[in-house]
Amino acid sequence: MTDKSEIRKIPTSLRGIETILRFLKKVKGELQSIRNIHTSTGISMRVVKNILLQLEKFGQVERVVEKNKVIPKWKITEFGLKVLEKANGKQEDFQYVSREEELIKDIAIPDNIEEIKRKIETIRTIIQSKIKSFQFNISKSLGIILNRNNPLFEDLLGFILKRIKYIKDRIKNLPIDLLSKEKLKKLGEKETKISLKEAEIIFQESFFIYSIAENELDYILEINANLSQLLENGAFTRGFSIAQDLRDEIRFLTTLTNKLETIKRDHHIFSEEELKKISKNKIDVELVERFVQFKPEKNVRRKAIEELILDIYGKIKQGDIKLKDHNEDLKENLPLYALYQLILDESGGLVFEIEELEDVINSLADKGIIPGIKVIQEDEDHFLKLVQFKAYDINEEEKSLIIAANRLKKFSLPIIVEETGLDIDKIRNLLSHLTQIGILKHSSSYLHGDQWYIVS
Repeated sequence: MTDKSEIRKIPTSLRGIETILRFLKKVKGELQSIRNIHTSTGISMRVVKNILLQLEKFGQVERVVEKNKVIPKWKITEFGLKVLEKANGKQEDFQYVSREEELIKDIAIPDNIEEIKRKIETIRTIIQSKIKSFQFNISKSLGIILNRNNPLFEDLLGFILKRIKYIKDRIKNLPIDLLSKEKLKKLGEKETKISLKEAEIIFQESFFIYSIAENELDYILEINANLSQLLENGAFTRGFSIAQDLRDEIRFLTTLTNKLETIKRDHHIFSEEELKKISKNKIDVELVERFVQFKPEKNVRRKAIEELILDIYGKIKQGDIKLKDHNEDLKENLPLYALYQLILDESGGLVFEIEELEDVINSLADKGIIPGIKVIQEDEDHFLKLVQFKAYDINEEEKSLIIAANRLKKFSLPIIVEETGLDIDKIRNLLSHLTQIGILKHSSSYLHGDQWYIVS
């Protein structure tokens, strides 16, 4: 008989494997989005995505990116059908390595502080080296994309490069002496000694997070190797989808870096019980599940999203539009999808759906705090949801250009003139203005000249 504790410790990201495979079999090859799978199975979108990525590695599902679509869809492969038939409901036949298990792979907490110090220094050196390798490879990928005239892909890789450099700098600047923050006191504040036990906990917890970060970097390098191979083979559409996965993992690495910066005697990432498990090397998937699945209750998420939006609104009002670790400037008008991606990048690991963001924005608009969302629609299949932080009335000529831009995804001046039928000087003025207020983005290169596009 299986021990109940063993069942309880099966990672969340493994419990739904058979459910997802059976659902994909049931729909008989019809392509399914992560959202469709989530809705039909009741498994959270984050877990669905993790399972699909693991199954993809083993060739049991396949991602398909449809023409002019950003979000991939999924289907079960012939091999996946065979595995499902063979398993016939037996859990032991679905023993894949989960994301959580990958994150805690080979982690063992040393017995004493001096050994932990030495190992942390080693891990920091390894992390810096791996990030340097990653930067080099992403730069090569960006070079390939620059020749392909794909500004959306350029934008995505440009962000990844900027963010990973920011992470590398932050890790480099973390103190070697983990107790140095404890020695900084406010004027007049008495210095209190740190006990050996308190010091051990700080070092053990920090070592654990550093080790998770190193394993996460291995996963990032694995995804990046896949991306490089796809680009070399000319599979650019699928490569873009893989690069979006890479962006998600960079977000997680950012979260780990944030946590390393906050560990102190009076501020721990883990509970007292979890810290005891870490100190005794009783490391299991439960310790990292809430990192991977950081999705608090709906009301807590809603409040956090609202605070993030209000923070962006405040920055825009003050003219503080530059983000030090991002290639996206804050503008008075932003496509909803672009804002969603930016907030996920800046949210510190909070996971939520774009519908939740839209709902919070509508609520703030109802209260008169921000103007809200303007929908520019051509037909049922072609529309743009535009978040306005400052009220702006879009006229008919601007609407005509935005509709054409949303349909084309990217375009040059001659193409948009032909699409809209507007005078070229009028188009130049419209392009300049719509770029300035944040609705369009502009890209310029020696090879391809001036291009405009919408992130939607």
